[in-house]
Amino acid sequence: MAYLLGQERTRRERLLWALYSRVYDLLWDAPLTSAVARQVALQITPGSSLLEVGAGTGLCSRELLAIAGSLEAAEPDERMALRFSDRVPGVAPLPMSIEEIGESQYDHVVAVNVVHLTNDPATAVTHLRAACRPDGTVVVATPHASPGLVRVAIAHRRAGAGMWFCARFVGIHVALAPFIMLAARHRPTVALGEPVDVVYGVTAIHAIHAIHPINR
Repeated sequence: MAYLLGQERTRRERLLWALYSRVYDLLWDAPLTSAVARQVALQITPGSSLLEVGAGTGLCSRELLAIAGSLEAAEPDERMALRFSDRVPGVAPLPMSIEEIGESQYDHVVAVNVVHLTNDPATAVTHLRAACRPDGTVVVATPHASPGLVRVAIAHRRAGAGMWFCARFVGIHVALAPFIMLAARHRPTVALGEPVDVVYGVTAIHAIHAIHPINR
């Protein structure tokens, strides 16, 4: 999910994510997420080793596992990890932070809707790149151009979700808005370059080469 850099959550953040993790699948188990997973999978070499960071409840994982030769998943939230295990049998999510991931282990590292939620996105990307082999690729999916709630709901509809799902998506986020505002903090951005694709105008897919100054 988020908070994979080992940083301390505030009490308000813990409350928000405790609530959000309970309704996560109601919001994101949808055709839009499947479309994002398919576009991410296009960046994966068949038969390769892959680490998915912030794997959540496994909504993208089955698509990735169908391409990769092996999949490991990191998910620190216990509630979401339990649902991951139900959705992706045979893959046990690891409750580890980004710093705990060994260097140069994987052909690909994937982070879907994770990096922008960390307190230091640039450092997060550095750790993701370090986890790849030198010729590997980090695939990052992030919100495109700060889409608002209505734009994302429209994207859900365009991807094939029903009107009831879209109404529920908006309604739950409106209900959570006070908690989101209380937990809000300024987070810096990180330049990821031009995306290789933008899914329904709201999610940008970035493919980043792993070779970088810290492992040259």
